Amino acid sequence: MFWSGMLADSKTNLVCVSRARDACRQGSLTDHRYITEILKERVVPYSLYNARTHTAMIMRDFLQEVGISVMQWLVRSPDLDLIEHLWGHLTCKVWSHDPAPIPLRELKDAVIEKRDTIPQEEI
Repeated sequence: MFWSGMLADSKTNLVCVSRARDACRQGSLTDHRYITEILKERVVPYSLYNARTHTAMIMRDFLQEVGISVMQWLVRSPDLDLIEHLWGHLTCKVWSHDPAPIPLRELKDAVIEKRDTIPQEEI
């Protein structure tokens, strides 16, 4: 699993979470890991910006605790979540790689490489 955030003028670093040994970060992405490895390290530095609300109560409590306001997000449609379009674009770039990346390490490297080639104007 990969996580990333985007802004009008920049994007966050890519985070890779995996259960596989020696590839990305090890273990399941629990609520606690999400808070410590994603929210604290990657969302809080952008706290001047509005974050879409997260569904788990522990996520909402954490965001409120650190003073991050959240947008009202009434519709839960992936079509309205702009980053889903970026993920789709990135997926096409990665799987068009020849040869297709199969081992997890190759997949991670391909995702990072292809993501870095997407210009900010496209985002």
